[in-house]
Amino acid sequence: MGEELPPLLTVVTDEVSGLVAAYQRAVRGAARIRAYLVAAGVDPENLSVVPGLGEAGEPVVHVTVLPVVAVELSALITSDAEPPPRRPPGHPCRDDPNVA
Repeated sequence: MGEELPPLLTVVTDEVSGLVAAYQRAVRGAARIRAYLVAAGVDPENLSVVPGLGEAGEPVVHVTVLPVVAVELSALITSDAEPPPRRPPGHPCRDDPNVA
């Protein structure tokens, strides 16, 4: 018939404060990650950073970028080098999703 929905997170009253604290950590982490990526030159229009909670109630951050910056982001994550300089608007790589 339709899609099966994921199981809901069951919360015991005593766990609420822990979940709120975990979500607040995720929010702070998401803000930090977004700021670092923007400072490294990722165009905010090509970026989505969303805080959340995992299945066990742990803080998680979901990062989504358009393909045009995916290779650049991968290099930033795996490298100890300084971030590349920010590309100016209108740069061929900014306007062509097929060019990384």
